[in-house]
Amino acid sequence: MGLKSNCDNASGACTNDMFARTAGSSGPFVTDSDLVAGQSYRMYGHLYKSQEGSSYDRFAVWLNPTAYEMNSLTTPDLLSKGASGLYSFDSIGFRTANLKGQVLTVDNLSINAIPEPGSLALLGLAMLGMGAARRRKSK
Repeated sequence: MGLKSNCDNASGACTNDMFARTAGSSGPFVTDSDLVAGQSYRMYGHLYKSQEGSSYDRFAVWLNPTAYEMNSLTTPDLLSKGASGLYSFDSIGFRTANLKGQVLTVDNLSINAIPEPGSLALLGLAMLGMGAARRRKSK
């Protein structure tokens, strides 16, 4: 997920600035992401694996998402697909290109793991079992 002025296109035919990709040096751009200097924007991303055991191959991004979109991870502004070759990672970096005097600042950065549905189901079963055991013990 990143920023490249005008789709990294010198002709200016494309004015979108926000993109997402899983590999390579170019990727699809978010529609209507012609960012204006001096304004603040919220960029929200969800990098995930579409199949267990695969590399990260989906990158959903939102530009100025609603609270509902951030909690439900629904209706991204862009979904980039493709094998990244990454199976895990332990660091992130920031890189800017072609911003021509613009400054990118990062504020309120939050990185969180999202539990897989199977993990949540297992936790629910464990809590149900503990509740049943406690109830049986109190009788």
